[in-house]
Amino acid sequence: MTRKISLDHSTTPMLTPAETIRLAHELRCDGVVLRINTYPGATKTYSIPDDAELRRAIRNDLANTGMYLAMASPFEIKPGVAIKDMAKALDGAADVGARGLNVVVYDTDKSVHEDKVGELAEEAGKRGLRTLIEFFALSGCDSIEYTVGLIQKLGHPMLGMNADSLHVTRTGATMAQLAAVPRGLIGHAQIDDGPRTLPREKQMDEARGERLLPGEGEFDLIGFVRALPEDVTIGVEAPTTSAFARGVTMEEHGRAAIEATRRVIAAALAV
Repeated sequence: MTRKISLDHSTTPMLTPAETIRLAHELRCDGVVLRINTYPGATKTYSIPDDAELRRAIRNDLANTGMYLAMASPFEIKPGVAIKDMAKALDGAADVGARGLNVVVYDTDKSVHEDKVGELAEEAGKRGLRTLIEFFALSGCDSIEYTVGLIQKLGHPMLGMNADSLHVTRTGATMAQLAAVPRGLIGHAQIDDGPRTLPREKQMDEARGERLLPGEGEFDLIGFVRALPEDVTIGVEAPTTSAFARGVTMEEHGRAAIEATRRVIAAALAV
């Protein structure tokens, strides 16, 4: 048995989309997750929604390497942000062939979640994009139970979940809960590592830029992999700012991340 793996752009945040695709291909990945715009602090600026030539190049690079674009990221539901304002970004994601959108619901007003998530799922679905909610302790969709319930209540065929090992751990979810998510709802998974516990006030910094590579921390990654459906792509999302500060290059970090992911998956499949 094998598992499909992808390289998440956030793991190598200073690379361009072309460089990320090239590295993922060299590392024999099945797919990639790309940011639709420049990572904060990166010097090589770009915007997928605004650059038709870039979109054409991404399509060609993916076709030439035989890889797929597992998700486009980030799509954020925030107070005061209308879903209609995401139209250009949605068009850009669809034009490069993304299978889904990585969506974080930062609006903590749960009374608006059905309307906003439902509208995004509808607009994305029209473009052939699946809306994948990333539940996150510091967001409005702050637990696996709430997120599954929201998805099931809306019942949209293009609405699902992105399960991240960091957020599974930080929300206190169990691997039994993850394994019990109804078949078909998990559209993508992201793997990373960290200490078993971390003060809440440090968790945003961890999520954004201080994740450990799989196997370097204390997360139950064996249980995580085994709890996932076999057909779900596992992408490594492990930006580690401290490593970059020590002089580790993006390419070195990306290679180490994929190698670590393969070791964890092999260990999980051997159990």
